[in-house]
Amino acid sequence: MTADSQNDIQHLKAIGRICAETLRRMQEQVHAGLTTRELDEIGRAFLEAEGARSAPQAMYKFPRCHLHQRLAGHCAWDSG
Repeated sequence: MTADSQNDIQHLKAIGRICAETLRRMQEQVHAGLTTRELDEIGRAFLEAEGARSAPQAMYKFPRCHLHQRLAGHCAWDSG
């Protein structure tokens, strides 16, 4: 993405804050036995509450676990 205006930069900063908070909330919920689907739901719910969507899921139906890998240390692919 190219930021062509101050407005673009402001929007990028806003979504950056939302993404950071989403990851923080997801990280707080990580525990043994948590599935990637459950973790995905935590992230989805917060993004939705903020009026945002996961771009990989919205655009490409990307498998779940995209951001969780760093948080949980492993990835069990869950496309459903």
